[in-house]
Amino acid sequence: MPFSHSGKFIAPPSFVDRAQLLSAHKNVYAASTRAALRALVSELRHDGLQAVVQADGSRWVFSKTSTAADTTNNLVMTPDAGSGRWLRADSAVHLKLAIAFDTADAAVLFTVPTGFRLAIERLWWESTANFTGGTNSAIGVSTATAPHETKGDLLGGAGGDVAATLAAANGNVGGTIGASFGSNGVVVLPAGAILRFDRIVDAFTAGTGFVHCLARVIS
Repeated sequence: MPFSHSGKFIAPPSFVDRAQLLSAHKNVYAASTRAALRALVSELRHDGLQAVVQADGSRWVFSKTSTAADTTNNLVMTPDAGSGRWLRADSAVHLKLAIAFDTADAAVLFTVPTGFRLAIERLWWESTANFTGGTNSAIGVSTATAPHETKGDLLGGAGGDVAATLAAANGNVGGTIGASFGSNGVVVLPAGAILRFDRIVDAFTAGTGFVHCLARVIS
């Protein structure tokens, strides 16, 4: 029979469902990948369940009432079935956002989900295939709203970053720091704010890669 440390008898529960068992015996659920976490069946999820993704070390907490959205699965993940959301629980996040030569001007790369606010620390480029072609082609990153809405405000600067910077041989490269970081370096994006892709001069005709963004979650 179960007893407390003081010797008092503790009656066992009359019924324990699968979600309660998961909570009782596994304080933090471990999933191999983010896809595996999204696939966790609804009867094993409950409000406040914590999880860690082994592939990248990211931490998550389940909210049964949240309806927030994040198509990139960086801060919010929607389960494959059922309601609720997995919400990112890390204090710092690394966003890796795909781009290519044919990414449209002002294309949305990332939208800050409901319930989150990000302090942006730094952005940089990663080229997986050389960005080439066009006439004086240059690209950058900004937001759609003041005070960071001028093309290149977050990455690329007023003139944008060019082919010499965006070569696959360079790998991860800092690029040109945007004007928004030039005074006191504080760039805070509230829920609903977007990171957008800028064609600052002409469009490239080849090239693929990523925009990387390192940020602190401040709410």
